[in-house]
Amino acid sequence: MNRAILFVAAASLMAVASTASAGNDLIVASAKSGATAFSADAVLDGEAVGLQFRIKVVGGSDKTRFMLDNCLKSLPKTHQGTCGVSSDKSIVTGLVYSLSNAKLPAGVFPLGTVHVTSGEKVSFEVVEFLVAGDAGRPLEAAVQNALK
Repeated sequence: MNRAILFVAAASLMAVASTASAGNDLIVASAKSGATAFSADAVLDGEAVGLQFRIKVVGGSDKTRFMLDNCLKSLPKTHQGTCGVSSDKSIVTGLVYSLSNAKLPAGVFPLGTVHVTSGEKVSFEVVEFLVAGDAGRPLEAAVQNALK
């Protein structure tokens, strides 16, 4: 099967799935590429103005290092955001917001990848995913956790 046809079919299925859920989903998956890493994407309904996610790093130590260069790298010009690590190096937090109350586009929104290096084996656990509409109104949000 032609790759272009496969891509169109996959995109169509994703569009149908996001329409059927009529909410906002966080999709998180782990990957191993030298360092342990997780990637996150949001599937948004078109009403979201901002979002926050918190992902716990299980099994790290004070020697754990984080590379956040690719976290929230693809924000639209209407939005700002930041990723950070808690002082005890146990939680990665991402925050996306708009000072003009602009909505994030509907569909798949890449949040990025976080690489973690540690002398210990680490795993990841989503502990929070919040989505807000205009004026900070909470929106329905769910997690599609592929970490386990």
